Amino acid sequence: FMGKIYFRNNAIDYDEAEHKSIFQIFKDNNIPMSIVCDGSKPCEMCRLRILYGNIVLNGMVSSLSDTEIQACHTIPLGDIKLEAVIEDSLENEINSDKINKSQYGIAIDIGTTTLVLYFYNIITKEIITIKSEKNKQSAYGTDLFERLDFHCNNEDKGILQRIIINQINEIIISVCNDYDFDYNQITRLVITGNTLMLHLISGIDVSSAATSLLFPMSLFGIEERAMKLGLNVNQKATVYLSQCVCGLIGGDITTGLLACNMDKDTRNILYLDIGTSSKIVLKANDDIYCCVSIASHAFECIGISNGMIAKTGAISSISFDLSGKINTTTVNDTTPIGICGAGIIDAIATYLKLSKIDDNWKLKDNDKITISDGIFITQRDINEVKRAKLSVYEGILNIIDYAGITLDNIDEVLIANTFGTKINPSSACQIGLMPKELLNRTKAIGHAAGLGASQILLKPYEIDRLQDLADKCKYIELAEAIHN
Repeated sequence: FMGKIYFRNNAIDYDEAEHKSIFQIFKDNNIPMSIVCDGSKPCEMCRLRILYGNIVLNGMVSSLSDTEIQACHTIPLGDIKLEAVIEDSLENEINSDKINKSQYGIAIDIGTTTLVLYFYNIITKEIITIKSEKNKQSAYGTDLFERLDFHCNNEDKGILQRIIINQINEIIISVCNDYDFDYNQITRLVITGNTLMLHLISGIDVSSAATSLLFPMSLFGIEERAMKLGLNVNQKATVYLSQCVCGLIGGDITTGLLACNMDKDTRNILYLDIGTSSKIVLKANDDIYCCVSIASHAFECIGISNGMIAKTGAISSISFDLSGKINTTTVNDTTPIGICGAGIIDAIATYLKLSKIDDNWKLKDNDKITISDGIFITQRDINEVKRAKLSVYEGILNIIDYAGITLDNIDEVLIANTFGTKINPSSACQIGLMPKELLNRTKAIGHAAGLGASQILLKPYEIDRLQDLADKCKYIELAEAIHN
C-alpha cells in the first residue's frame, strides 16, 4: 500500500511495505532536514510535529495528533501531516562537514524592475549588507507582461534565467570580496518575487501561461538545491522559493504580509504594493482579499523623463518654502541625476499646490517644469501618472466595497516595498492615488517583501506560517469586485 506524507508544500508518496523511517523517506525524496547524525543516533535534531496520522514506533502502531517525534526513529503508516519543530535547514549537515565556522545566508527579492539582496550571518542573525540593482532582465521587457511575452516567443527559454542567476552571482562575488568571506560559507537562501520572476529563476517554462499568468505552472513554496539553480554558493545549500497565492499575487506579496504580521493582526488593514502592476490587499474582519490594478510604468518611472529606480542620485522628495522655492532630496543625499517613483508623486503634488498644474492636470505656462538642473517633468509624464493613479484609486475603493466595509472601517494603510520606501503619504493623497480620508491612518513601511524573506531566512519554521497566509488570501478580479 502507498501512503502520503504532507510536509510544507510537499506531498511525498511512499511504500508502506518498505518500513522506512520518515528520515529515510525525506532523504530519498531530497527533502532537506536539520540533522547532525546519519539517522542512526538520537541527536534530537530531526524532531517534527505530527499534526495527524498513524506511525509505527517500537513495533507498536499509534494514532497521533499534535505530537513531537524523531524522524529517524519513526515509521509512518498511511497518510500523515507533519510540521517543523526546529529550524529546518542543512546548517548542521554543513557543520558536520567542517566546511566553516561562520555561515551566511541571503534573502533575495527579485522585482520586475529591481533586484535586492540581503546578506546575513545566520549564526549571529546580524545583517551584513544590502545590495540593490536594476534587474538586468529589464532589457527584455520593462514590465511583467512584456517579459513574459519575450520568454514565450524566444527559442532560448533559458536566457532570462541565466541573466538573473549571473547577476546574483556577480553580486555574491562582490560582497564576498568586500566582507572577506567565502561563497562556500553561504548555506541558506530565500528567494521571493512575483510569480513570473520565480518561474524564470527556477527555470520553469511558463510558455503555456500565454500572456495572462492566470494558470502558472507552479505556486512554489518549495525548496531547491543551490547546485540545481547554478548559484555561486555552497552546493549543499538549500534555496526556498516563497509561496505565491496565484499567478498575479506572488511570493513578494505573501512575504510582505508575513513581515507585517497580517495573519496575527485583528484590525482591518489595507496593504498596497504599488508599481507597474499594483497589488492591493485588504484584511477585513478575518478575511484577506487581494486584487491587481494594472496601472502603467509611471510608478517605476519607466518612460518618465529623467526617470530612474530609487538609487543614489534619484530625487525622492520635493517640497517648497514660503517663497515658493523648490527643495529636493535625493537618495543618499547626492547630486540629482534623475527622479524615482516617490519623487514624481511628490513633484506633481507640489506643483498642484503651487498651481503650476491645474485641476485638470494640465501644465499652465510651459510644456515642461524644471525640477533641478537638467531634470524636468512634461505633460506626457503627468498624463502617465494620472492614468496610473486612477487605476489604483479605483482598485482600493472596489476591494473595500467587495469586502462589505467602508473607508471609515480601515484601521491602517501600509504602503510597502521599493515604492513605499520613500513615498510621502500626504503626496499620494494629494494627487488622488489613494483616498484622502485614509491619510492619517497611512504609513510607508519600506521593503516588506525583503524583510519577510529575511524573516524566513533566519527563522525557517516561519515557512508554515507563510503557507497558511497564502492559503487564506482570496484573489478577486476587479471586474468581480465592481459588480459584487
